[in-house]
Amino acid sequence: AEPDATEAPAAAPEPACDNQEAVLGDPSLRAGSPEEADVDGDGTPETVSVYYDPEGQVGCEAFVAAEGDETTVAGALETWRGEFGLPMPTLHSVADVDGEPGDEIVVNMGGGASTQFVGLVVADGAVLRQVTTAVPGQAAPGMFGFGGSVGHLDAIDCAPDGGVIVSSALPDDEVYRVERTTFDFSGAELIQQKRKVARVPLEKIDRFPEYGASPFGSCR
Repeated sequence: AEPDATEAPAAAPEPACDNQEAVLGDPSLRAGSPEEADVDGDGTPETVSVYYDPEGQVGCEAFVAAEGDETTVAGALETWRGEFGLPMPTLHSVADVDGEPGDEIVVNMGGGASTQFVGLVVADGAVLRQVTTAVPGQAAPGMFGFGGSVGHLDAIDCAPDGGVIVSSALPDDEVYRVERTTFDFSGAELIQQKRKVARVPLEKIDRFPEYGASPFGSCR
C-alpha cells in the first residue's frame, strides 16, 4: 500500500550483512547496467542496481539497491551462489509483479545449458527482500527457472487473476505433463493457492501463456 504522507518514514533496520554499506558505496562493484524504476511506490523513479562483492561471505555476496535522491532501499540476495552457473548476478528487468504500488526487481541468478534462473526482489518497508520461497520443481529457494529443452520446460509469469504462476512440463509417454501452480504474495513470501495438471503435445505448450512471456513478461 502507499505510505501515509502524515506518518514519518520508518527508519531502515540495520543490514543483515556487515559489508552491505561498503559494497553499495563502491561503484566498481556494480554488476551490469542499472535501470530506472519506481520501486518503493512513491511515484518517483530510483536507480535500480545489482552489486556483487567477490569477497563477501555466503549470503552476503550480492545486493540489490534502489537509490533515490534522498533515500536508498537495499537488501541482500540471500540465495545467490556462485555454483549456479553465472560469474555474478545481474539485473534482468523490473516489473509490477505483486500488483501493489512500486515495481519488483527481477535478477539473473543462474543458468545452465538450456534453463535460466531468476530471483525476485520486493520492497518491504525500508528494505528490499528477496523472495526466498521454496517452489516445487525449482533448483533452489528463490530460484525460478524459465526455458528448457525437450527434457523439461519451465516458465514463470504473473497469473491472469493476480499473483504468480509457476509451470513445469515433463515428457509423459507421447505428451507433456504440465504442472501449473499459482501463488499469492504475503509480504516477501509466496503462498501456494492452486495446482493444476494438464497433458498436451509439445507443439501445444504455448496454449499456456506463461511459456511465451517468461520471466514475468506479462506483468504490468
